[in-house]
Amino acid sequence: ELGSTGYWGLRHYFKTQYEIITSRALAQAVVDRLGLDNDLHFLGIDETKLTPEELEAQITASDAAGMLASRVRAEPLEDSFMVYVHVEDQNPEFAARLATSVAQTYRDENLAFKRRAINRAQNDLEKLVERLRSDKEVTAGALLTYERDNQVGTLANRRNAIDIRMKLL
Repeated sequence: ELGSTGYWGLRHYFKTQYEIITSRALAQAVVDRLGLDNDLHFLGIDETKLTPEELEAQITASDAAGMLASRVRAEPLEDSFMVYVHVEDQNPEFAARLATSVAQTYRDENLAFKRRAINRAQNDLEKLVERLRSDKEVTAGALLTYERDNQVGTLANRRNAIDIRMKLL
C-alpha cells in the first residue's frame, strides 16, 4: 500500500516501483516467462559461426536476466500515476514484446503479492475470530457460574425465571 500519501510518500512509493520494474528479480521472471535464456536473438548469439559445443557454452555462460535488466527503463508519464516501460533491442517488435512482458510480469507479481497479503490477513482474522469466540464462551460460562453461585442474574434472566414459574402454577 501507499502508506504516507503526502508528496514525499508518493514520490518514494513510485521511485520504489520504478526500481522494481528495472530490477534483476523482475527481469528473471520475464526471462523465465519468455524462455529468453535460450533465445539466441536476445542473447546476441550468432549460431551460424559456432559449433554445437560452443553454442551451448555461450548459452550457459549468458546472463539473460542481467542482460534484460540492463535494457529496461521505466519512464514516468508526467502528471499521472502511469509509467512507460521501454526495452532496448535492435528489433522494434521484439522490444515491444519484451516491454509488454515486463509490464505484465510486474502486474502479475503485484497481484500475487496482494493475494498473499490478503490471504495472510484473512488467516489472521480467522484466528482472531476463533480466539474471541472461545474467550466469549469462557466469559459466558464464568458469568453463569457467578450468577448461579451468588443467586443473581440479569433482569432478563429473572423475568424468564418468573415467567417459567408462572406457567407452572
